[in-house]
This record gives sequence, C-alpha cells and structure tokens, in this order.
Amino acid sequence: QGEGPGEFASPCCLNRGPDGRLWVRDRGNARYSAFLVGEDGAEFSESLKMAHGDLYHAAPPTFQDGRLGDVGISMQEERRVVRHWLDADASVVEREEVRPATPEELGGETVEGEVDGRRVRSYLWPPFGARDLRAWGPEGMRLSGLSSDYRLELIRPDTTIVLRSSHLSPALSPREVGLAEEALQRDAERVGSTVTALPFGVPDQKAALHAAWFDAEGNVWVELSVLDGDPRMADVWSRNGELLRRVVWPAEVRLSPGHGWMEGGRAIGVRRDELGVSYVVSLVVDDGSGPLP
Repeated sequence: QGEGPGEFASPCCLNRGPDGRLWVRDRGNARYSAFLVGEDGAEFSESLKMAHGDLYHAAPPTFQDGRLGDVGISMQEERRVVRHWLDADASVVEREEVRPATPEELGGETVEGEVDGRRVRSYLWPPFGARDLRAWGPEGMRLSGLSSDYRLELIRPDTTIVLRSSHLSPALSPREVGLAEEALQRDAERVGSTVTALPFGVPDQKAALHAAWFDAEGNVWVELSVLDGDPRMADVWSRNGELLRRVVWPAEVRLSPGHGWMEGGRAIGVRRDELGVSYVVSLVVDDGSGPLP
C-alpha cells in the first residue's frame, strides 16, 4: 500500500503485455505499473499515468503495436467511454470513443419522490434486467452489446463482425426473487417511494447473457445466463466470428476477463468455499464434454 514505485492504492485489472511483463491498473494512483515476474517474485519495472480522471472504471489494460490501451469515461465527450492508446511516455497517440447504452436501452426509468422533506429524482433499473456488455481485447479489438439480446458486435480495426445466436432466458429461483425484492425495497427507500409505485417489479426471467470477455488468445467468451446453481456455460467465438465450441464448467468457479481459454486449452478461475476462502482453479478443456477441474 502506498504511492511509491511498485506500490498500490486500490489495484485491479491485470494483464500480461506482449513482452511478458505483468501490468496492473493502479486505480488509486491513477497509473499502470509493470512487473517482471519470476519464479520467486516480481520486480517493479515502470509506470504509465492514466490519461483521464475515471479512476474506478474496471478495465484491464490491452496492447497494440507496443502501445497500452487505457479505458475510461471522458468527461469532455458527453461521458463517452474512450480507449486511450498510450505510447512509452504516456502520451495519447490515438483515441477510440464508444457510445454507452442509454438508460432506455437498459430499461431504466426516472423516478421522483421525497426524502427528508426534499424532492429527489433518480434513474432506477429493474433487477436482473439488461446490462451494457463491453469488453476490450488485444490488437485493437473490442466487443459491444446488451445482455438482453444475443447479438454482440466484435469490432476489429479492419471490420465489424456480428456474433449472433439464441438462448432462452432462465427463470429466477426463489433465492433470486428474494434478492430482487430486496433491491426494489432499497431503491424505493432511496427515492422516497414505495415498491408498488416503482415502474417495474420482479421479473420472471433473467437477461439472456451474463457476461462477455476476451481471453488471452483473443477469442470472445459469451457467458450465458443459467438457472441458479446450474453449471456455468459460455460460447467461445474466434476473432474471425467462428463459433468454436460451447464450454461448461462448475457453478462455483468464476472465470474472469483475460483468463479464459489459454495455451493448451487451459482456463483460470476462482472458487470460493463455504467459509468465503478463495482459491485459484485451473480448468482444462477436454476434447469431450468441456473443461474438467
């Protein structure tokens, strides 16, 4: 913890650069730090300052032609999400702007009420509703879409490819219904209203998609929503838009962006046990039904 070389203040979002160094997004210090990783430890190498003030945007660094991709919301561009390509001295040499999903596309509604004698007005979103799916990949690739529709745009520097399929939205379990009811109650209290007065209630189904990300080889993983407690499931697409396979893995293992299908068909995830202790888990993609723990 700290501000010096190799120290952190709220680190997140790791990725390996093309030269093998490990880069870490250091949100509290508004920078990226690189490390040479060996068998016995890691040695600090260098830092690059972020190009914006959006410190808590959780996006791992990406790389293209020796430049680092730094993602954040630009306050000067109507809050558009921007990937800033930084050169070796942290100068911005190129920018990619992305229009975020609108509240209307996400099912959001403006709700007004009264809290402690004052009028409040806020956007609220339905529980288990649509989310803005966005991912940033290597070699200038990125992904954009909504979790409510299995239609994602794989945007490459030379072309845009539509990844499209179908998946039935699963129903909410009793546990998830309880979570949705609690979320609605919190929203109602926040705006000084009641649950019955909100413009939406507990849905019957979840959004069709759960998450999407690029793995270390540049393939796109589209994680599907499943019934509560069922094994997790994802479609893996190549960077050329070819559906490679559907992968299934244990429900208790969470895969994270950048750690999917890697060399030798290996995936890295995190499993949390009954006591809340987290473990790193390696999954090997089998030639048959999917990855095996």
